[in-house]
Amino acid sequence: MGCSVRTNRHGYLAFRLFFQGLESHEGTKLKDTPQNRRRVEARAQAIEDEIRDGVFDYLRWFPTGNLAGRFLHDREPAVGRTATMRGFFHEWSRTDGSRHTVTPKWQRNRESYIRAHVLPILGSVRLDELTAKHL
Repeated sequence: MGCSVRTNRHGYLAFRLFFQGLESHEGTKLKDTPQNRRRVEARAQAIEDEIRDGVFDYLRWFPTGNLAGRFLHDREPAVGRTATMRGFFHEWSRTDGSRHTVTPKWQRNRESYIRAHVLPILGSVRLDELTAKHL
């Protein structure tokens, strides 16, 4: 599982993806220059993190990619996805603050606590596998 950056035979940068038992090569329109490589490698790291956390959405990153047809008809509603604790926390902490009914300070305190004490232990546990024993 993961994502890496390669240069294709024409000198353009491309992503090489391994996820859900699949492999895909997704090209970019960026030539392999140091600046472009840094940009693409940063994206690859974000994709890698999502794959590891179980929240990778192929169509969000590659809406017209090589495997888009495979995922268009299989697309599940967001509530049906199975995510890990780390993935859920990532989505929760990214949401617009106006949607939360708590103060920004309270939210920052909770986020800090969860990062320090919950994610190191439960980060890789899938939400559908979480039990009272984990808590």
